Amino acid sequence: METQLAQRMMEIAQRDSLSDDHELVLTAKEFEKAAIGYAAEPQTCGVKNFLGCWARAKKVYSKYTGEPLI
Repeated sequence: METQLAQRMMEIAQRDSLSDDHELVLTAKEFEKAAIGYAAEPQTCGVKNFLGCWARAKKVYSKYTGEPLI
């Protein structure tokens, strides 16, 4: 994983033996894909999509772990 958030999400998923179709896993993969696309040259993911994926990932991570959003 390229991003710290996606990496943390996947570590938690692995630790808790979550299935591949669990919301935490799916959202982590979606965010990672967006991050790679945003950093790519040429860019395959725009700012709006990247930030939306980040916000969803952060929300799901927060909901699962109980860690505050801010």
